[in-house]
Amino acid sequence: MTTQSIHMGHGQMVDIIDVGNRSWELAFSEAGKPDYKAPPLEEIMVDAIDDSGAVHPLSVAKGSNASTVAVTGDVDRARRVRIMVLHGSHFHTREAAVPGAAPLQAKAGMVGGSVIPLGDGAEVEVSRSGPGRWLLKWHKDGTATKAVSEEMIEVEAIGPKAEDYQVRQLLLMPGPDQSTLIASGKVDDATHIRLIVKDDAGTVKRSLPVL
Repeated sequence: MTTQSIHMGHGQMVDIIDVGNRSWELAFSEAGKPDYKAPPLEEIMVDAIDDSGAVHPLSVAKGSNASTVAVTGDVDRARRVRIMVLHGSHFHTREAAVPGAAPLQAKAGMVGGSVIPLGDGAEVEVSRSGPGRWLLKWHKDGTATKAVSEEMIEVEAIGPKAEDYQVRQLLLMPGPDQSTLIASGKVDDATHIRLIVKDDAGTVKRSLPVL
């Protein structure tokens, strides 16, 4: 398996090569630079997203040559991949499908939104609420429950292509009732949502399609 090239910005491209044994190689390149070198290992972060939407951080190590890095971990069930590369003072973030893997499917909820399971019977239903807004409604074992506070959650809208400005951090606000939060930003063309939810039990990360 080799992906179509992912554009990381400033001409930098990345291809993902499946080398077996739960491992990938990331091959870095730039047009007109045959000896292009991969960034330092500490400047690269990679996540695999499995068929349940769970996010698995991967280990990054030296690759087979100067333009590649080795990536190992839970890649066997990966449907999507998230790559972050440091460019100057900030990271460029891209998220894309893994070619050859069946696309993730959205599960419809009670109000026609997309259900994001968080574990232990907890889930969030994401539905559109006018231009630039999603409603995030919390349920526990099928019953509406109090949403986490805005400080305990991060939400991103993921656009349809792995290129500039396709990963967007959203602003969170209280919703119309205690079980709902509003996520505001560039969501109208988004195909996926990424949630990071923190509580006393730890941190849950999910990345799944939206209807």
